[in-house]
Amino acid sequence: MGIADIFKRWLGLSDAKPQPTPVKPSGRTPPPPKSAPRPDLKELAKTKEAQQRQNALQSTANVGQLIQKHRMSGAAARKTIEQRLGELLVVDNGNPDFFKLQDIDRLQAFALFGATPEIREKALSHIDDQNVLASIVSEHPSSRIRQLAAAQITDETLLGFAADAIRHKDKGLYKQIRHRLDSVHAESKAREQQTRHLEKLCHDAEAQSRMAVSPLYAAKLISLEKQWKEAASKADSGITPELQTRFETALQSARFALAEATRASEAEVNARQEQHDIVDALQARLDVLAESETWISHAEFHGVFAQLEGRWAGTLPVAAPESGLRHRYEALTKDARQLDKLLDQADAVQGEIAVLVAALASQPDDQGNLSRLADLLKPLSLNRQSRVPRLLKTAAALVEQAQLHAPRKKAPARAEKAQKAPRDPSPELQALLERLAAQVQDGHVQEAEKVLKEARQLAKNEKIKSALLQELGDEVYKLKDWAKFAIMPKKEELVQKMTALVDAPSGDLSAHQEAIKQLQAEWNALGKMNTEAERALWKQFQDIGQKAWEPVKQHLDEQKAREDANAVARTALCDELQQYLDNMPPEVNWQRHVAILRTAREEWQRHHPVSAKAHKPLQARFSSIINALEDKLQAEYQQQEARKLALVQQASALLDQEDIRTACETAKQLQQAWKETGSCGHARDQKLWEEFRQHCDSLFARREEAKTQHKVEEQDMVDQASRLLDQIEEVMGSDDGSEVAAALVDAFESLSLNVPREQQQQLRARLSSIRQHLDVQQKSAQKAGFRTDIQLLGKLMEFCQAAEEAVFAGEPAEQQQGWDAESLPTSFAEELEKRWAHLPRTQDLEPGQQLTLFNQHCLLLEILLDLPSPAEEQDLRVSRQMALFKLQRYPKTAEEKQKLVRKTLRAAIVCPCLPATEKVYAMERFDRILASEAFLSLF
Repeated sequence: MGIADIFKRWLGLSDAKPQPTPVKPSGRTPPPPKSAPRPDLKELAKTKEAQQRQNALQSTANVGQLIQKHRMSGAAARKTIEQRLGELLVVDNGNPDFFKLQDIDRLQAFALFGATPEIREKALSHIDDQNVLASIVSEHPSSRIRQLAAAQITDETLLGFAADAIRHKDKGLYKQIRHRLDSVHAESKAREQQTRHLEKLCHDAEAQSRMAVSPLYAAKLISLEKQWKEAASKADSGITPELQTRFETALQSARFALAEATRASEAEVNARQEQHDIVDALQARLDVLAESETWISHAEFHGVFAQLEGRWAGTLPVAAPESGLRHRYEALTKDARQLDKLLDQADAVQGEIAVLVAALASQPDDQGNLSRLADLLKPLSLNRQSRVPRLLKTAAALVEQAQLHAPRKKAPARAEKAQKAPRDPSPELQALLERLAAQVQDGHVQEAEKVLKEARQLAKNEKIKSALLQELGDEVYKLKDWAKFAIMPKKEELVQKMTALVDAPSGDLSAHQEAIKQLQAEWNALGKMNTEAERALWKQFQDIGQKAWEPVKQHLDEQKAREDANAVARTALCDELQQYLDNMPPEVNWQRHVAILRTAREEWQRHHPVSAKAHKPLQARFSSIINALEDKLQAEYQQQEARKLALVQQASALLDQEDIRTACETAKQLQQAWKETGSCGHARDQKLWEEFRQHCDSLFARREEAKTQHKVEEQDMVDQASRLLDQIEEVMGSDDGSEVAAALVDAFESLSLNVPREQQQQLRARLSSIRQHLDVQQKSAQKAGFRTDIQLLGKLMEFCQAAEEAVFAGEPAEQQQGWDAESLPTSFAEELEKRWAHLPRTQDLEPGQQLTLFNQHCLLLEILLDLPSPAEEQDLRVSRQMALFKLQRYPKTAEEKQKLVRKTLRAAIVCPCLPATEKVYAMERFDRILASEAFLSLF
């Protein structure tokens, strides 16, 4: 049996005929063979097989198997399968979660074979298996269901397979799916492009972080950051955490490099500025020393010079000086060293030189002083010094002037003959003679020959015979003769110096070049002898000079290459600046703008020198761009300056406000606004800030002054309250000071203690302690007074009783004269006054009733004070106690007991006219109550 037959048999679709059951052989003779079956038996077998399949189908409850059979069966079998599925697929409309509880096979069956479109759509909405949805799209007969199923497919591959399956069956849906796939592909392509763009930005940022910092480094960094923000602002930016981290890391690295370059650039600028300051200070120091009237000692000059040299050496590691500045410093340093040596030599004799110069000022012809002065100046070799102090210069001028006029005294005959000349020399000739004397004095042969020639020609033209001219001519010839013997050794010395330059070239080629030129100038200055030896020496000097010039020539070639490279770099710098100028954003970071301008100027100076031919057009272009950028910066500065001026005016207006607290809060807001306002240039910022800060400081000073005044007032109030409390405590110490203390307490209460909370609490605590002490004193006084009043009470009640008995007996009223209302005890004055006032009505009272009432009051007092009562009143006492408890009138606290005892006592006092026979016993009982410890301890 093949695999297909096994599969069909498993599905119940096998065509294999049932095999007859084999019969065991038996010992009997087999029956004769049957006759051939009739033709209708095959049909019967087919019918039986169909019936078996029908029975198997009816017994199957597996919906998935039924769906597979439906796909593999013919039209007739499909109807039967659909009927069976209809029996199985029954919807429970009463259960809203019916479709949620179904498995994928039943949902697929409902979507394919549901009884109504609503059932099929509901079942489809709960299917999330992409393969099942693709199969529904490819095989479902309903276009509506196919569209809904296609809308639920998210897998592009399955959607493409479904589209190919229905390409010829449902062209409308096919177009919709293709359009959707194209959109998905376009979105995917856009995402890929966005990802590539983001990766490029990351790559550019990383490359930027590795690049050297240039003038447009910050601008490029801003552009990259702006592009990243624009990309991130999109709804579907595609920025992953990895890309974000990568870009931020590169951006941070680039910012760090920019910050480091900025700091290095600022340090270099400061170092170069320091170098300029050092050179200017050295130049000024040398000028001051040359022109100063007073003598500057060697120690003072040497200290300043050493300090400047130390500062110069400190700047060299930071920034190499410019060539011109370095040459200027070296020249000034050379002069300074010569001058330092000169001052060291002249310090010992400068005092004597000053005395001689002062003496010669009054007696210029004093030969002794002139000779001594010449002797002092000779070791100093002032003619070899480029800078000479004014004192020495003045002394040398006096000696030279004396030597200039010395020949006239040696040749009196010539002088007399010259005096006989028809006229004096002209001013022009006199000036030439003075120049000639100076050249002779300095030993300059060639210059002297030129001046002598001019002087003789002028004297010839003017027809003047000058003995001085003749004498100076003789001196020139003498110098010339002497020079012939001195020229050759000097030229040989120059050849040796040139040879030394060839053998040991200087590391500084510029100095090497200057040395060669100096030797050539010295050779030319010596003049020509036109001898064979001199010409041979000249040839040797030229050949050696060519060899010495070779490194200079190489240096010049390299310098030209550097100039060309610098020109290219400056051109690129101009291009970058022009690009930055053309693409400036609407919102400019002006701090970076300033940094770009500063860095651009530094870069421009760094790429120096350039050839003279390229310098002028490049400089014009650079200046034009820089000026345009500077104009934009100045416009921004003007806007910021206007804002800061407005803030300054607002701060100034706050000084006139009376509400200092509100003004200070406003000032703080203005300070915050100042911080948020941009710069208007360092110098203008500082000036406006000083003015703004001055206004704010004045305002805050007013606040501090007000706070100080308020503190002083508070302290005065505290001191006043403390003094008042001290007075209260002092008064409290006296015997009769309670009333005064109470008055002072009232005065303290009238004070408005607008002081800090802590001090107020201290004062209040102190007052509370005083009040407690006063209360204790008052209660003690009241208790003492009450006990005194108790002692007087019995006598007064007996006096009242006697008066009442007298009135009751009809005796005259003179008995009442002994009553003194002013001497009554304070505690019971009101009750006694009331009893005394009722004397006229005593006759209307029943003494027995008054006695009963008095005894009731005494009984209540005994109950309240827990004192014993008479034996005959024990029952009454018990009933009275029960009544008090029943009516809830029995006192629960000491205060309530004291109040009820005082009330009962007063009621007993006003009971008049007790019977004479019973009053003694009653008053003894009353006195016993008043004298009891329970009564006295209660009060």
